[in-house]
Amino acid sequence: MKKISITLCLMLMLTACTNGTTAIDVASSLSTENIITEISAEEKIEYPAIIKTTAKNIELTYHSEGIFCIFTGEKFGFIKENGIEITSYVYDFAQPFNEGLAYVMKNDKYGFIDKEENEIIPLVYDKVSSFSEGLAYFEIGNNYGFINKNGEEMFLLDCDSVSSFKKGNAYFSIDGKYGFIDTNGKKVIDNIYDDANFFNNGFAVVRNGANIGAIDKKGNEIIPTEYNWINIEKDYFVTYKDDMITYFDFSGKKINSNENILSIIVTYDNYTIFTNNTHYGVLDSNKNTILSPIYNYISFIEGSNLFIVNLNGKYGIINDKGELKVPLQYDNIHIPYESKETAYVIVRIVFYTASKTTKSKE
Repeated sequence: MKKISITLCLMLMLTACTNGTTAIDVASSLSTENIITEISAEEKIEYPAIIKTTAKNIELTYHSEGIFCIFTGEKFGFIKENGIEITSYVYDFAQPFNEGLAYVMKNDKYGFIDKEENEIIPLVYDKVSSFSEGLAYFEIGNNYGFINKNGEEMFLLDCDSVSSFKKGNAYFSIDGKYGFIDTNGKKVIDNIYDDANFFNNGFAVVRNGANIGAIDKKGNEIIPTEYNWINIEKDYFVTYKDDMITYFDFSGKKINSNENILSIIVTYDNYTIFTNNTHYGVLDSNKNTILSPIYNYISFIEGSNLFIVNLNGKYGIINDKGELKVPLQYDNIHIPYESKETAYVIVRIVFYTASKTTKSKE
């Protein structure tokens, strides 16, 4: 696989968009470009271009299980990593493969195909979800519940909404109150919360009113619902309340606090982006500052050790050591989709090229 750096791609696109253009009473020109790129979490390298697709236009792409789901702006289709089509672009809607099947929609009816475009579950459903832990949600007429990969109804539901399964549980709601069921459809935690999320490391974040807390799989409240923000790390909780970050172990005991950081923006597996109310920086997994709060903006590129940063109005890309990988010279760098392990993404780079106002010769 031939690899070229994003820096080179950016420079080539910049050159292509500015050469041969004469500005006549125009202060600036706008150009955009789409490329599919790869980044490996293991290699931790900057973006190289990897593939050319058979689609004439790519509006959006998702990658999973070795297959690209492509949206052309009109229809959806699937291609392999070598660019060979699995399906033509015939579906009105589609989602990426998950557990070997992808759901597709034609004429307002949903079903599932495999990676050879065999229709494994017919397109007869009014609504479905992707498979997760061997089950997929469905709606057909007045019935809804979960089916297995053979299309067999495993159980029906008596609730208003339900999530997919993750780690043995799904959250559901009745009359706006959320609880949890297991993979047999049995209620395991009563619906008493205003909102809920998936279990992670054995705990789930739940909300009552404007505040959130955390419960275990038996429904015990480990962190009371009185915080503005909670993140579940590998072996501890990070909470945010009243401009203060506090750490708790999984028994709910306070273990540390850090009053110097006024606001957490978002926490990932290895990094936390924070702000001191004027600028942005990054902490590592041990809560040590690795990027000082000097940036006007920071966004993490998941599956890598790279960050999109803005400094004094210009965007570039740096790694977690602060080393510049893409120069701080662009007016915007935007990555609309990333996956966690190997990220095949459309990178839309938008930049404005300033030019002096000139007048045409008579």
